[in-house]
Amino acid sequence: MKKQLIYHLILIITSLVANHRSIAQNPLAYWTFDNSNPLADIIKGSIADTARYHNQITVGAGSVGNGVFPATRDGLLVTSALPEKAQAITVEFMFKGNEFFFSTFPEPSFRLVAHYDYIQFTTTTVAKNVIVDHWIVNLRGNGINSYNNLSDGNWHHVVFRVDGKTGTKQIWIDGQTNKLLTKEIHRFDFIQVQKASAFSRMEGLDEVAVYDTYLSDDLIKQHYLEVNNNRHYSFGSQNLKASAGTAAVEIVDPKEFAPGYPDYTVQATDQLKTFPDPRYFPGHNLPRNFPWLDISYLHRELKGNGGMGLGQSNPQKAIELTDEMVKRWNYYAEIRCLRQDTVTALKTYNDPNTLEHALIKYANNNPSVPLAAVIMQVQNKPVHAGYKSHSPYVLSQELPDKYYLRDKTGKEIIYNNKKWITPLAPLDIVEYDANTTVTYLRQVAKVLKRPVDMLNDNGEVFGHMRTADLLNMDPDVVKLQTSKKWNVAELNGWFQYRMDSVYKNFILNKLGWKNTLFTIYNTSAVNSNYWPDYSFRRNTNSLFNGSHRSTPSFYPAFPWNWKLASGQYNGYGVIAEGRRKEIEMGDKLFAPFISAGWGLEENNIRPAQWLGLLKSMVMLGADFFHVGYFNVTGGGGWPNGKGPNDPRGYIYQVAMPSYAQAIASRVFPFIENGELLNPSADTSVRGFDYRFPAGNESHLVMVRKLGKKYLIFGTVQPNGNYIGNAPVIKPVSIKLENR
Repeated sequence: MKKQLIYHLILIITSLVANHRSIAQNPLAYWTFDNSNPLADIIKGSIADTARYHNQITVGAGSVGNGVFPATRDGLLVTSALPEKAQAITVEFMFKGNEFFFSTFPEPSFRLVAHYDYIQFTTTTVAKNVIVDHWIVNLRGNGINSYNNLSDGNWHHVVFRVDGKTGTKQIWIDGQTNKLLTKEIHRFDFIQVQKASAFSRMEGLDEVAVYDTYLSDDLIKQHYLEVNNNRHYSFGSQNLKASAGTAAVEIVDPKEFAPGYPDYTVQATDQLKTFPDPRYFPGHNLPRNFPWLDISYLHRELKGNGGMGLGQSNPQKAIELTDEMVKRWNYYAEIRCLRQDTVTALKTYNDPNTLEHALIKYANNNPSVPLAAVIMQVQNKPVHAGYKSHSPYVLSQELPDKYYLRDKTGKEIIYNNKKWITPLAPLDIVEYDANTTVTYLRQVAKVLKRPVDMLNDNGEVFGHMRTADLLNMDPDVVKLQTSKKWNVAELNGWFQYRMDSVYKNFILNKLGWKNTLFTIYNTSAVNSNYWPDYSFRRNTNSLFNGSHRSTPSFYPAFPWNWKLASGQYNGYGVIAEGRRKEIEMGDKLFAPFISAGWGLEENNIRPAQWLGLLKSMVMLGADFFHVGYFNVTGGGGWPNGKGPNDPRGYIYQVAMPSYAQAIASRVFPFIENGELLNPSADTSVRGFDYRFPAGNESHLVMVRKLGKKYLIFGTVQPNGNYIGNAPVIKPVSIKLENR
């Protein structure tokens, strides 16, 4: 009998544990927005405050019954329902739109945010110490891990819960969660919150519930099922079968990679030959694309399928690829300018077994093929031109005092552990560097039967602006700046133009190449806080068809970086901001440096997205591109740890710019003479110049107007390379001149 009682007791306890998740968990506050006073919660009748913060709320059709819709993005809907000193909190709600924001104030001790392209869950907890945990989850996958799915214009159910007993934070989206949305933190005694809390920045809000418990999995699933059946939340077990769903498998689309991916089966040149023609408008007059792709890497072929490392050099294959790029894809043929002493360089150029010889021979045998060469002042060795220095003079730390910034005592200024060339320096040192470049190009000219048609220098001698605190240390520079009434950017622009124009003009005049075009990297109004003032530098680059071209770097590099920028990797918004300034100066066209990325191919922008972005550059005025791919290693080694990337994986980066340029050739009157419409008057919000609102952060829509006609462009921009990250096709609408 005793054993039987114990057995039954165990059964009862087991049953209670098994049914624990079905026990009702009632909210502290619950807004359905369906009452006679829609801003009153149905638990205690607390009123969500709007009037105090001048926020107009419209009540309309929500996810279930009514919902609320703020009139302004930053208007507050104050709920102040969070419990004080609870060991667990759950907040759940339905929202629609591109973002939402829920935070305590004035101190943001508890904060829930969805924005492009992440979710943030901030908590302030107390155990022995106060610990603030800012948890940010990047939404770059698919399914519930995709920002594009969360911001698709539909209602979505989101739950944020945190528990001090287990030290767990978790986010649920549409009845599902996963490892990415779960975080183990420290255990704690209670959650510290400010009394006031409010929602803002969502398009619509409904079904808001706040708990002082860690809401059970079953109830989260149940509530999601209920709202999808047009029912309000219930808080007991309803025996509703709400499936947690199948977690999306995050895989890339093999159609966006080279044939055979991940073990490529078709060589780069063979791939390029099978791509559809770019279909340029017959008789177009667009400049050719400049190849910053390094033919010495691009032509190489690794044996077998897949593979890592540097393939075998084959001069004839390089000629085959060059000829394809010239004749079908509107590129210059690259002539390699060797930075070597004359004896060594001429030996290489005249050796019939070298790539350099093959390219020279191809150029001489095809006199109508336009030629381009990359030069690099920053990598010159003046000793090759008979000077003493082994490094460029403009980077030297061993020049006489007159070349450097000096303080009021005449002593050279040491700033960041080095001396700095003064804007007032004699320019003979620039001529020494230019003459070194002339020496290298004369070596080419000895074997080439004609001038090179276009030169580009990587331009990274100075790059960034000298800061005000540095320039102000030199009284002569201050005197110049004061007399000219220049700001720091203008002073730097004047200085940079002095250096660059002397460098360019010396080279072209010394060689006698009167028709050679010349550009320098990053001569632009883009990143104007970093690069010297463009208004002083507009004449640095050659004129193309009689007009200026700026040369900013459009290197978004990663799919999630297309919208704005990450460090030196510029996305659309940064380029558009700079173009706005350049267009105001009268520069309708530009010629950006571009690359879809040069890291691991799974992280680089894929062909479809890249073509969309390049078309946006055309809309901004790009009529040709400096097309780059940088097979270089840095402090971390090769991206794949084994060697340069296989050209089979990135040959699409040769084709996509030409497709975009071919589109430009067919609508060029819009690009050259049309007006690029800018619906945004607020220039303080970065990333939205020339973008027409189209319902989602991932929708990039632009419009040009010519007479009474419009050229409208649109693309869906994914923020990740996984299948299902963003829709391939999406109906959208824009407001265009009140229509």
